[in-house]
Amino acid sequence: MVERPNLGKEKLGLNEPRLKKEWIITTRHPIRLIDLTRGEIPRRDVDPQVWDGYARLAEHKLRVFALTSGLEEPQDFILVGPLLTAKDTNGLLYAAAPDKRFGLDTPDLIEEGLNRPNHNTPGSETLEESEQRVLKLLSTNYSVDKKFRWQNNTDIVIPILKWHKNAQGEREIILTPLVEEKSDLAYVLPCELNDPQDMNSGMGIIYLAAYSPAHSAWNEAVNPGTPSTMRFHSIGTTNVMEHAFHMLEEQHANPIPASHDLQKSPLLAGLEEYVTTGIVPKIDLSSTPLSVSV
Repeated sequence: MVERPNLGKEKLGLNEPRLKKEWIITTRHPIRLIDLTRGEIPRRDVDPQVWDGYARLAEHKLRVFALTSGLEEPQDFILVGPLLTAKDTNGLLYAAAPDKRFGLDTPDLIEEGLNRPNHNTPGSETLEESEQRVLKLLSTNYSVDKKFRWQNNTDIVIPILKWHKNAQGEREIILTPLVEEKSDLAYVLPCELNDPQDMNSGMGIIYLAAYSPAHSAWNEAVNPGTPSTMRFHSIGTTNVMEHAFHMLEEQHANPIPASHDLQKSPLLAGLEEYVTTGIVPKIDLSSTPLSVSV
């Protein structure tokens, strides 16, 4: 059952037998990132050709959902981002990467993806699944001579991001596979999502990173898997997704600077405010961490 009050709020009760837990999913009308920032696009030092796509995606609509299992305040939230073509996907990886010396680096991105070793981290299954889908998208739609000019614009991935907010207001991005969540969203958004497998958690994290420069300043970050704070590595297009997962896993275990912590992005707080109250807050996604205001 779907209620459609004047504020555009939808409550979708999902009590199908296939679900382990009954959820009430609350959503609002789709919203654009630039609606939250009052037209401002977070500044990124990117190639002008990439900037056009980066700015365009900021104008595409997002869906945000609040999940509750009873009468309590929502504690879990899901962002469903815009549809990304292969070129869009490559562009966001580049935008999120601190080291842009090698540009889009598409051939190396494909080659390194094919030869990347298996991961062994808390989010390893989600990371592997996300990387493989991105690799397939890029390798299918890119050629050295034609670049992305012949890409199939119906071959897409959709960023998805789930996070939990505890009683203290701290946020934790969920890194485990969102199998049931993807199935549920395909159920409530049948006209927008053709295949649950199109939803990509890794690109959800990259989308957040690309538009949260104040909280993805990873230009001097510890090499994943090494305890020594003296070992650094370059974070470019080819390994930015892996590094984003590593930073989130690190934050779950030990505090890290706010400039490295995506979970402190005002975008998450702004989306929570919008879906729970219907009020469109004003958020600042500039290079200096700032709070949300309404």
